[in-house]
Amino acid sequence: MKLTHGVTKINNMKTKQYPNQTLTVLDFGSGEIHQYHDVDYEKYQMELDEFVGVQLGYNLNEVEYMFHTDKTIYDLTNEL
Repeated sequence: MKLTHGVTKINNMKTKQYPNQTLTVLDFGSGEIHQYHDVDYEKYQMELDEFVGVQLGYNLNEVEYMFHTDKTIYDLTNEL
């Protein structure tokens, strides 16, 4: 897996249900954002929650995730 900008993990898998989409996982436990492109969780015969927790190894109590087409992570941090 390749780390980009120190926070993005890229993984290349193919999907039937979400073609050309990105799964972004916000890991509040580690403070990192991970992105997986073209994820095929159906090949593991799992529901998405089970795939994120078991196959990808995240603690479901510490993450939020979503599918989307724009791979960009926007840094909207403003200095106060």
